[in-house]
Amino acid sequence: MRIKMTVRVTVPASSANLGPGFDCMGIGLALNLKLTVTEVDGVGVEIGHRGEGENIIPKDSSNTVVAAMFSVMNRLGYHPKRLVIEVVNEIPIARGLGSSAAATIAGLAAATALTGGTIDRYELLQYSYLREGHADNACASLFGGFCVTGMRLNGIPDFVQFPIPNGIEAAVVVPDFTLKTEDSRAVLPNTISFNEATQNQARVALLTAAIASGKLELLDISMRDVFHEPYRNSLVPGLKEVCSAAVEAGALGAVLSGAGPSIFAVVRVGDKKPGLAMKDAWQSFGVGSRFMQLAFDNIGLRVDN
Repeated sequence: MRIKMTVRVTVPASSANLGPGFDCMGIGLALNLKLTVTEVDGVGVEIGHRGEGENIIPKDSSNTVVAAMFSVMNRLGYHPKRLVIEVVNEIPIARGLGSSAAATIAGLAAATALTGGTIDRYELLQYSYLREGHADNACASLFGGFCVTGMRLNGIPDFVQFPIPNGIEAAVVVPDFTLKTEDSRAVLPNTISFNEATQNQARVALLTAAIASGKLELLDISMRDVFHEPYRNSLVPGLKEVCSAAVEAGALGAVLSGAGPSIFAVVRVGDKKPGLAMKDAWQSFGVGSRFMQLAFDNIGLRVDN
C-alpha cells in the first residue's frame, strides 16, 4: 500500500456559554480529538474510532468528521481513491463539551490540508458556523483561550479572543447520562423579560472584563445566568446544588457547560476540592459522574502534514 499523503489534526474541547454568554462565549479545554487521515492507493474509505464514543459513533458517511471532510472535497472537486481515517477522541460525547464542533473542525481542517489548501482559521470558523448554527464552541476550539463571538451585519461570525489568565484551570464533572443539544434547546422560551435581558447583558460584559483584566474575584457573580440555566434545571437534576457545592468548596465560578449536562467550574491550579464536591453533590441526587481537572487550551487547532 503506497501512502500518498498523511495529515494529522488536533482539536481541543470547549465549554460554551460560561453562564450568561448564551451562544456567544466559549473557552478552550486541554482535552483533544486527534484525527489522522492518510490517502493511499486503492478504493473506498476506512474509518476507525478509538476513545470516547467508540461504540456509538457511526463509521460511515454520516460520521461528523467524514461529512465535514467530504463537504470540502466535494466543493473543490477533489476525489481521492482511498482514505484511511483514524480518530482518537478524548472528548465525551453529548455532554456539553463541544465534541460536535471539534469533529466538524477536524474534518474541515484535514480536508483543506489534504487538498493542498491553506489553513485559514477564520474561514474555518465561518464554515463551522454554517454547519453548527452557532460559533461559540467552534471559535474556542479553533483559536483556544476565551472567545467572545458575534455576528456582523452580513451574517458572518466574528470574534475576539483573550488568553486565559495564569493560575486557573477547569474542574469538569461529567454525569453518566447524555443530553442532546436539540433537547436542551427545546426547553428554552421564545422570549425573556426586559429585566432578565438587562441582567444577562451586564454579566456578559462583566465576565468579559474579568477575564481580560484578570480580576478573577468577579467570576462568581459574572458567571451567574438567568437566560438559559433556569429552564434547563429539569433536564439536569441537581444543577443548582452542584454549582453551589463547587463555589462553597472554593471554585471561582461554576456553570452548566454548554447545553449540558456536564458542569464546568473555574478553580485555582491544583485545587481539586471543588470538583470532588460537585461529584459528591451529584451523587446525593443519585447521579453518577466522573471528575476531570483540565488545563485551559490557549492554542486551538493544530495541523501537521
